[in-house]
Amino acid sequence: MKLRKWNSNDQTLMKTWEYEGLETHPRHSENNSRVQSSKVLGIPWNVIHDYFTIDVKGLIELDTSKPVTKRIVLQSAGKIYDPVGFLSPYTIKLKCLLQEL
Repeated sequence: MKLRKWNSNDQTLMKTWEYEGLETHPRHSENNSRVQSSKVLGIPWNVIHDYFTIDVKGLIELDTSKPVTKRIVLQSAGKIYDPVGFLSPYTIKLKCLLQEL
């Protein structure tokens, strides 16, 4: 299996990969040498400043629009996408709350 779409926040490394024939993502052009963000495992990564962003707007809207029931808490837990485990301290508290209900 040949790996594709290599990405890094280091320009030297990106140029080395392109020189070696590896497919980099995104392709750099003369006009746009840096792209602001890319997705890693479904989580947006700011390539320039090197940080991940997690969108929680859907959780806030869900919690404030309806009375809190076990079903609403379960829906909130289901909306959290965290394949790496960055939000584990919060999701564990939410799962413990579900067990107590």
